[in-house]
Amino acid sequence: MKRLFCTVVVLSLSIVAQSHTTINNWIYNDATNQTHTTAQAVLKKDDLSAALHMSPLLEPGARSNIVVAFPTPEGKTKDFRMFFSPVMPTSLAQKYPDIQTYTGIGLNNPSERVSVTTSNSGIKAMIMSSNGNIFIDQLRESTGTYRVSYHENEKPITDHCPGCGGGDAIIVEPPPGTNVSRNDFPSCVGEAQPCYTIGDTLVTFRFAGILTAEANNEFADGTVAGGLAWMNALVNQINLLWVRELSFRLELIEDSDSLIYTNETQTPWLFTEYDMYVELPRVLDHLTDVIGPGGYDTPASSLMWEYGAVFNVGYGGGLAYVPGSTSANLPYYTIFNHEIGHNLGSSHNCSIENGWSSTIGGSIMCWRGNTLPGSGGDQYTSHTIDIAIKYQQEMFWSSGYDYQRGWTRVATGNTPPEVGVPTSGFTIPKETPFVLEGYATDVFVDIPTLSWEQNDASDSTFESPDFPEFTGPLFCSVDGTLEGHKRYFPHMPSLLENQYDTPLSAGNDYLVEKLPFAER
Repeated sequence: MKRLFCTVVVLSLSIVAQSHTTINNWIYNDATNQTHTTAQAVLKKDDLSAALHMSPLLEPGARSNIVVAFPTPEGKTKDFRMFFSPVMPTSLAQKYPDIQTYTGIGLNNPSERVSVTTSNSGIKAMIMSSNGNIFIDQLRESTGTYRVSYHENEKPITDHCPGCGGGDAIIVEPPPGTNVSRNDFPSCVGEAQPCYTIGDTLVTFRFAGILTAEANNEFADGTVAGGLAWMNALVNQINLLWVRELSFRLELIEDSDSLIYTNETQTPWLFTEYDMYVELPRVLDHLTDVIGPGGYDTPASSLMWEYGAVFNVGYGGGLAYVPGSTSANLPYYTIFNHEIGHNLGSSHNCSIENGWSSTIGGSIMCWRGNTLPGSGGDQYTSHTIDIAIKYQQEMFWSSGYDYQRGWTRVATGNTPPEVGVPTSGFTIPKETPFVLEGYATDVFVDIPTLSWEQNDASDSTFESPDFPEFTGPLFCSVDGTLEGHKRYFPHMPSLLENQYDTPLSAGNDYLVEKLPFAER
């Protein structure tokens, strides 16, 4: 059985030392919970908006000395170099000038990012931190006071469809006889020459997002402008991830406001059954009727949008075509980045599915919480990245998938980092701890972000703690970090406790790490 460990290098923008003065417009109100996972802070919004307004445009090679602090649930702050990163086309931005979107790069840790959307009603922000994502949302009952939490703002949702949701993907099969690789383990993985280069081209896809009145009322402010600001925030949050992992980005279509529904304009009847299995097939039809042709089965010359989605309440999570151009989602970043990962062509790619597997989880596409302490799992594995780039360059198959090529493709001038890993093969004895160490140098960053990832070419399907007899080892995926070039197997705290397995939590029999355990 072929097993490969590979280093994953996260793409970064050019970072150089610059002088700065940190701007901090936040005041904590001492409402931090005991576990330090949620806090409250008061924002001087006008001062923050004025500071952000000075940010330069985010583009390849851009520099910024506008450094702004954002709060964390621990009662501290993180500093970011800020850039203006509009996700609306010019005509729409002129119509809603108060909606502005910004992206920040961590001052002390360039792998950290922040997305900030400002509007007349407040701000919505998300930090991709080294300790997990931090969501910053205004409290409805207290204007100017913000909830700062490692947990996405889970507002009460009216469950119109109890029990909806079982699977979250509809697998699209090509015509008989079509040669399409979906789960194969490419021979070039782990080799010096990658299957596909990533980062040398920035690909932009136009996005058409439908926000129902019900979702608008519960997650935004119920107005067109408020719903559009919410959609801007979500798209920029996805761009934090997509630019880093894929060198892809989303941009809203010109008529995005026509897809934001309110109590006055009312949700189209197509999206009032609150059942994602019923409503997903209707997304393409509705967007075609309201916006024009786009997505699946549209010739490149006629495309007006590449990806589309509906955000509604009452769903059992989300549902998407694999691959495909549309999805149906609860209005959460963590749900949407998973479903649009399916749209890119990715399976769950972990041990619950056969073929190419990234072990037991710890990523966006499979059980992101099944990872080590301090890792958030908000990342795509090499399988998701590889299949997304493959389909963007070659398409799923020849007919109907022109949208996968993207709207615009701009050369970035970025070049792959030089990665060094152990060159000779080695055998790890059964139940023996080990360490892997590599390195990377990148002309675009002083210290690149790295991680080690296990991939298996296996037909075995299993879930912890029921391990097959003739497979192993098992190691979860972890977030890229500045120290990620070196990883101990298992996790060092487990070794210090004289344990060779790492449970998901203390006393849990669900394992996220297990040393080689099979006879081979």
